[in-house]
Amino acid sequence: KNNPAWLGGKSFEPYTPEFNERFKELIRNRDNLTCLKCNMFQEDHNKLFNNRKLTIHHINYDKKLTIPQNCCALCIRCNVEVNSNRKHWIKFFRSLLDEKYGYQYNEEGEIIIW
Repeated sequence: KNNPAWLGGKSFEPYTPEFNERFKELIRNRDNLTCLKCNMFQEDHNKLFNNRKLTIHHINYDKKLTIPQNCCALCIRCNVEVNSNRKHWIKFFRSLLDEKYGYQYNEEGEIIIW
């Protein structure tokens, strides 16, 4: 609680039922089984981290918004790193998803779904 990054226990909120293995595999496959930040392949990740799959990160840190436009595959190291300086990482990943997949976000950063 004394950490400047403390957000009132937000990290302890439960995930929605949509955040299941099927959805996670969809995101990993969309991202070509590669960490979106450092480009580590899942195969290499498995070797380094005892066969653990790439993690799925909620870009805006809202566990209730489990849609492809708000999620990406990350290695464990990058997933830890993006938990500080959140505003930067939100912009970074949204820009990357826009560039790679054509996802669009308005000026307030909200996802535009068409």
